[in-house]
Amino acid sequence: MRKKIVFLDVDGTLTLPSGDVSQYVKDAISFVRKNGHYVFLCTGRNKSSVSELMSIGFDGIICSAGGYIEINNQKIYESFLKEDDVKVILTEFWTCLCASFQHLINIMFCII
Repeated sequence: MRKKIVFLDVDGTLTLPSGDVSQYVKDAISFVRKNGHYVFLCTGRNKSSVSELMSIGFDGIICSAGGYIEINNQKIYESFLKEDDVKVILTEFWTCLCASFQHLINIMFCII
C-alpha cells in the first residue's frame, strides 16, 4: 500500500463555525493515521493560533502560509520577513492610512 498525505486547512475544513472540531473529524484523522497515512495541518494561520489543535494528532504542520513547517514536532523550515522589508511595508501602510484619513476629512468638509 502506498502511503498518502492528507492536508487539512483549519477554517471551514477542520473546524466547525464555532471553532470546535467534531468528534467525527477527530475519529477520521485517527483512522487515517492508524492505516499508515499521514495527516498534516496546513493553514495560513501562525503556529501559536493553532497550537491547541495539535493535540488531535497530526504528523506535521504547515502554517504561516508555508513560512513554518514541522514534521513529527521537529521544525524543518522557518522563514521571516527581513527587517528592511518590514520597514518598507509599515511606511507604505502608514502613508496609505494617512491619505485615507485625509480623503475622509475632505469628504466630511464637503458635506458640511
